[in-house]
Amino acid sequence: MNLMKKTFYSISTLAMLLSSNVYALKVDTLYCDGCNNAQMKSIALNSANNSNARYLVLNTTGAVSQEILITQSDDSGNSDEEIDEESSGAKITVYTDADKYELQVINQALVEFRDINNAIKAKTQLPIELKRDFAFKSIFNAMESSRTERDFHSVLQKLLNTDEFNEIRRRAENQIRLIETDAGVSFKAFSLAVGKLIQDSTWLVNFTDGTSVPIKIKFQRLASKISVVITVDFTQASDKDGKRVPQSKYTVGGYSASGDTIYIHKIGQYFKNMGIRVGYDSKAGYKCVPNGISCKTDESCKISYQCGT
Repeated sequence: MNLMKKTFYSISTLAMLLSSNVYALKVDTLYCDGCNNAQMKSIALNSANNSNARYLVLNTTGAVSQEILITQSDDSGNSDEEIDEESSGAKITVYTDADKYELQVINQALVEFRDINNAIKAKTQLPIELKRDFAFKSIFNAMESSRTERDFHSVLQKLLNTDEFNEIRRRAENQIRLIETDAGVSFKAFSLAVGKLIQDSTWLVNFTDGTSVPIKIKFQRLASKISVVITVDFTQASDKDGKRVPQSKYTVGGYSASGDTIYIHKIGQYFKNMGIRVGYDSKAGYKCVPNGISCKTDESCKISYQCGT
């Protein structure tokens, strides 16, 4: 026979929260996007798994938080409403305090993080344009070897940590300080989790020769600071014509490109470093300059030339 439990929701006073035994429990943080109050309570109940628990539930897009305490109870206590849920467990009372000062501080932080995410989203619509004095002029330079890939990542990491994202980091770090100062010790868990509130994003990096590569950017908290962690997705690198850059000698077949002497030589060197044979057509000679490269399925490529009169 199915047993029924009654779940009671109560908007309690701060005094009631402080008098509750469950208030001494560690605060766990739960996240949702666009959830309403009832859904926030449901998320907490599902996470509690029929045991005493204390949660800080964050509606990240709605910039609203609730502290929810869940206790096993044999009576309704001071509940405002009742709903029936099918369960084999005991009655559960859910206390919330949406007007608590600490939660107001956290809600203000959620508004700021929502604005930060909107700013990041707007920025991702525009690529990161590398300047002419940047150490790497082309994706083909950056991908010449595993060493150059590491060097490119390191140089780009330093660029983003010093120039591109100072304002975003400063705003996030200000919220950390406010939370730790005003929200109290019991909400330190939230301040430690702020990195989760800044959405990961993908940006396009453009080199001066027109080649490009996407990077994934993640903000992480280290002590009281926010740092930018980047991952370069070389598998999605493109040449100046938007063609995917071959990653190995097994995928080079059918690739072709055209451009000036410097551009074609960069591609040729990149292929040579992968063990691909790069030859020259019969036009190579006096007053002739490279203007293209084409690759066959037999792991070989040939540079073509344009000759003047």
